[in-house]
Formats: sequence, C-alpha cells, structure tokens
Amino acid sequence: MRTMLLAAGLIAVTTGPAAAFPTGRRPAPVNPHPLDGAFARADTNKDGFLDKDELAREFRGPNAKAVVTHSEGSDAAKPKVHADAAHPDHTFLEVYDADHDGRISKAEFERYDQQVRAGLQRAKSLQQRMTQHRRR
Repeated sequence: MRTMLLAAGLIAVTTGPAAAFPTGRRPAPVNPHPLDGAFARADTNKDGFLDKDELAREFRGPNAKAVVTHSEGSDAAKPKVHADAAHPDHTFLEVYDADHDGRISKAEFERYDQQVRAGLQRAKSLQQRMTQHRRR
C-alpha cells in the first residue's frame, strides 16, 4: 500500500497537474476568509472600504441610496431615518464601524466574518447537544 501511494505521488510530481488531477485543473485553495469575495464585489470603487452607498446597494439592491440619520449633516434633500429593518445597511454600519468613520474597513468586515462564524459554531454545537438529549 505504501509503495502504491509513493508511486502515485511520484507519477503526480513527474507528470504534472494533468496526471495529479484528472480534469487537469487544480482544486481551488481553501480561503480562510470566505467573505473576501463579498467584500471585493461590494467595494465597487476599489478603495478598500465599504462606504454608505456601497453598503446600501449591497443590502437593498443596485438602485438603493445611502440614508442619512438625524445625527448626520443637514442635507434636506436626503431622507433622515433611524436604523431599522428597512435599512439593514445602516444597521450594519452602526454595529460594525468600530472607528466610527462612516465606512467599513477590511478589518472591520473580517471581525463581522469572525462573529458570523462563531455564531454558526454555537448554533451547530447547540443543535448537536439537542440531538444528543433527544436520543436519551
């Protein structure tokens, strides 16, 4: 068995990726931050931040406009609202904009990613405990 594995490895090394991977394509590397793609897609001006307009479009659609809260400027042309379910982009900004600069940095977005993962792990753990409890 060991000889077979060694031989298979040697064949893969000497004949290149076509032999190692039957389709000739290498599998995609595992991304430790799967939301990187989401951040890159949302960051339409490619400045490394998600501003209010980018968040509005990401959460509410391509024609959505950013909202201004009562605490922001006095531009009478923009609607003044509080964060609520109708404006999840604004709520997201309020929760995850740690430095309060009015935009989401890559680091702030990664903290969101970590919190989502932790929440999913807690939910999975709870589900496993409930399943074990039912089996008793």
